[in-house]
Amino acid sequence: MLSTEQHVCHCLASVLKRLSDGASIPNNSDELRDTLNWLERFLPSIIEQVDDEWRSVAMDGLRPPWRAKLGLARVVDRLHGPGHAEPTFRGGVRLIEFAHSQPEWARANAGGTLGRCLLKVGRYDEAEPYLRQAYDAMAGAFGASHASVRYWAAALVDLYEKTDRPELADHYRLPLR
Repeated sequence: MLSTEQHVCHCLASVLKRLSDGASIPNNSDELRDTLNWLERFLPSIIEQVDDEWRSVAMDGLRPPWRAKLGLARVVDRLHGPGHAEPTFRGGVRLIEFAHSQPEWARANAGGTLGRCLLKVGRYDEAEPYLRQAYDAMAGAFGASHASVRYWAAALVDLYEKTDRPELADHYRLPLR
């Protein structure tokens, strides 16, 4: 039986996931922005309350807290920019470290979201290892033609172009062709 906090966390995480899965947040929706701002304040405290319980329990069909945190981070990124979202991305990455049942590619993919955030704020040295690990793990698990591999390759191309390393940018540009 789920506690009230776990149920609320699951419901809010599902809402955030739907909003963060490629959906844009309409600029003209004050009600939606107010709701997301409320969720932004409320969800982290609920996640913190249930983190310890969920670290060791696999709940079939429920979104674990690391996914909820990464979903929230994507929404915060869209509403307030990557500088505000970085702590939430870091929190999601820390939580997935406890999800021992998750494959390495899932952990690396979560780290890649933090890397993408760091790339957006110009912290290239910090971003690079996360982005490379995401690319390498996804390529190893799914092959170079997988959409996720191309996504991380594009992030690396962006990084290497911004840091004036064209030969590395060209190397990662190849899977995009």
